[in-house]
Amino acid sequence: MTSDRDPSLVARMREIEIRRSWQSPDSFTDTEEVVALSQEFMEVAFQDDDFRFLNTALKLNDWIRSYGTDPELVSEIEVAEEKSLRKLRERRGIEL
Repeated sequence: MTSDRDPSLVARMREIEIRRSWQSPDSFTDTEEVVALSQEFMEVAFQDDDFRFLNTALKLNDWIRSYGTDPELVSEIEVAEEKSLRKLRERRGIEL
């Protein structure tokens, strides 16, 4: 599946995946930036029906939960993540 998205956004997603950035506390310096990127990836996943972006966003969310220090940002991302997963289940007819 290919995305018609800005190639730099696709490249950023690939870079995160290749470097396995979500596994190291030193991969990012700004938690707010990671939250914004994760939210953008979640949005793009549904706009483009390209769930590689959602997969990467969920990995970034793991980084935020593991290494983020602001409880409000962690809470914000958890709400956005749950909303995205609910939307995915609805679109794909997945029942839990």
